[in-house]
Parts: sequence; C-alpha cells; structure tokens
Amino acid sequence: MIFTRIVSVLALLSACFAFNERLESRGVNCYYENLKMGDQFSINFQVGTRDPDSSEQLDIDFYVLNPSQQKIINAERVSDGSYEVPVNVPGRYRICFSNEYSTSDKKDITFHVNHVWGSELRVEQYDTIEGQIGVLKRIVAELSQETEYLRVRERVHRNTAESTNDRVKWWSIAQLVVVAASVVFQVAYLKRFFEVKTNV
Repeated sequence: MIFTRIVSVLALLSACFAFNERLESRGVNCYYENLKMGDQFSINFQVGTRDPDSSEQLDIDFYVLNPSQQKIINAERVSDGSYEVPVNVPGRYRICFSNEYSTSDKKDITFHVNHVWGSELRVEQYDTIEGQIGVLKRIVAELSQETEYLRVRERVHRNTAESTNDRVKWWSIAQLVVVAASVVFQVAYLKRFFEVKTNV
C-alpha cells in the first residue's frame, strides 16, 4: 500500500522541470509554455558562474510575455527570483532570460518550472487519496526546487568568500613586505645617522 503511494507520487512529479543553461554574453534565451485558463504556473531561478575565482554579483533581465506579446512580468538586473505567472489568456507564453546589457561573460542559470494543470487542481481535494498525492507532489517539488536553489546559492557565496580570503591573503603579504622594507630602511638610515666620521 505504501509502496504504491510512493510510486504514484514519484510518477506525478513530472510536472516540475529543472533546467541548467549557459547564457552567453549579450544573449537572450527564451522558452515557451502552452497554458490554459485555470492552470497554475510558477518559475524560480538563480544566476551563478562556474568560475570559482569569480566574486562578481551576476545579474540578468527576466521577463514573461503572454500570447498577446505583452510583458506580464519584467524584472531587471536580478540574480534570483521566484514568480507566479498569471494565466489570464490561454495560449503560448514566452519566458526569457536576457544578458543583453551585461558587460560580464557567460552566466549559468538554474531554473525550475512548475506547471499545475487546471484539471489537476480540481482533483486536488484533501479528503481523497488522489488529492493528497497531488498535494504531496507539489510539496516534494517545492522542496526539491528549494534544495537546488540553496546549492547554487551556497556555490555563489563560497566563491565570494574564497575570492575575498584570497585578496586578504595577498594584501597581508604585501603589507608584510612593506613593513619589512621599512624596517630595513630605518635600521640602515639610523645606523648611518649615528656613524662617527673620522678625518685622517
């Protein structure tokens, strides 16, 4: 009984998709989703880099166009986000990530798309097994998305911390060299200052 429930939950997880993509400098990548009235659609994303020495805050422009080509979501210079797409018009929605105005190099984007069809929402009632499985499916998908988001976030913060530690190390070495050179100069100068010159 429990095994069949677990298999059912895992089979229903297909409505949640995770993607990783490389966004080129000055590039735009768009994805399309066919939505109907009554559907729920959400997307969350995180921008990162594969370069472990990078401490740069990476940002992109994110927007969603409805079938009438009107921007219903427009977020500029963001490094992460979570958005619910309002489905007011049935049709093909376009989800775009833009790096057009960035001077930075390539960027990695990890994003999750969660599409719950209207027919599934009508079935989701807490008093039926099928409804409980649907609720569990969404909770598991959200946990999976949050875990992936935290992994990417940790990688970005780790890169920033390692880069900062590296800069502090080299700055400390430079200070040590300057202090040592100053000590040598002062000792030599004071030694010459206290020398007694004898005339023969």
